[in-house]
Amino acid sequence: MQHSGELSYEVVVFGAGPVGAAVALGLQQQGYSVCVFERRSEQAVIIDAGKSINLSLSTRGNALLKELGVYDGLQSTLVPMVMRRFPNGSTEVRATI
Repeated sequence: MQHSGELSYEVVVFGAGPVGAAVALGLQQQGYSVCVFERRSEQAVIIDAGKSINLSLSTRGNALLKELGVYDGLQSTLVPMVMRRFPNGSTEVRATI
């Protein structure tokens, strides 16, 4: 929405990480005007782009990506997680992938 030369948004999301981006996309798909603010500068984001970051998605996370309509586009980049280690040193192994 625009009023007298100023931008106006129905929703402001702080943080353009996975959760913030999903929230913003979901709200935008529902017709809200959304603005996303990210603390890091564009240069910092570019520098971080080459870093390896592991992001684990649960079944609920995958369901959210499907609901937002972006899962199919990301599916080729996903790697099944067959084991995870917790801070206390214990592990959990998935028998099926």
